Amino acid sequence: MGNTVTAAGSFKTLNYTLDKLHSYVGQIRGSAALTPPSGGHTGQTSDLAMDFGRAGSINPSVLIPDASFMNATASNDVMTFSLWIKKYDNDASHTAFWADSPSSPGIIGFLADVANTVSGETIVFDVGGNTPDDSEISADITTFPGFTDESWWTNLWHHWVFVKNGLATKQIWIDGQLFLEGTAGATPLPTDFAHIWLGADASGQGGITGNMHGLIDDFAIFGTALTQAQIQQLFTGTLPSALPASTKPLAYWDFSAPAVVVRPPITVGRSGNAITISWPGSATGFRLVSSATVNGTYTDVTGVTGNSYTINSPTGTKFYYLIK
Repeated sequence: MGNTVTAAGSFKTLNYTLDKLHSYVGQIRGSAALTPPSGGHTGQTSDLAMDFGRAGSINPSVLIPDASFMNATASNDVMTFSLWIKKYDNDASHTAFWADSPSSPGIIGFLADVANTVSGETIVFDVGGNTPDDSEISADITTFPGFTDESWWTNLWHHWVFVKNGLATKQIWIDGQLFLEGTAGATPLPTDFAHIWLGADASGQGGITGNMHGLIDDFAIFGTALTQAQIQQLFTGTLPSALPASTKPLAYWDFSAPAVVVRPPITVGRSGNAITISWPGSATGFRLVSSATVNGTYTDVTGVTGNSYTINSPTGTKFYYLIK
């Protein structure tokens, strides 16, 4: 029979949140966490938001590890990001989102700083780089008619929309009103989006600079340039998933489903040329998914029996985890 060698171990997994349309994973990192009930922008009991904490929080961010779902429609040079933001303070430069693009200068694919405090309180929108009046538009928040004082950031939620509409046009909308438009751009959308960071920069190691002191809710991506009417619908309460299919909704995180905090430990055993992945029988409702790369697209594993999966004579590299 020969010798049998068994190796077992428990593997720690990150908390995560799933988008409502395709179950794309957003990893909740550092000290970021979901709010208690009623913490979202509507204040309803069922509405939660993502809380990135205050000054002193430990590298809070949400990482969407695979942003390739944006690339097919990005070739049309149109895209819209929509989200709600409420801040605890405006003491440092805060990145709302950063979709990185390896081919773009500074890996800046689609980025918004809300706000950049290096000079005033500047709202910055970059697409495919950060060249002013080309790939970047920016303006101080004090030029927005609805802005009052510092309490504007902290007392109320505000709805933000960032639109790329063809080669030249970029727009920033706040609370259903056009805040800023640039029409002199000559940089197209990149088509190699790799990741999306929420509440933090993608630069350097990712997730450890530009950390937001505040909350984000209802983060949605569309493969079209939303119209004024559609933007105002979102501001007045229409869910991103309720807009027409013609808006090409690509992803939508509402953060209102409880994050999966604890998954059962996975045990890996080897017997001869067979490897078996198993987890406790008491852990019901989980699915085993796999990918050829750690940040790739994970799909359901076929051939799972009960709470185990056996691979005979495995070759190559595979990454596995459990998901509900």
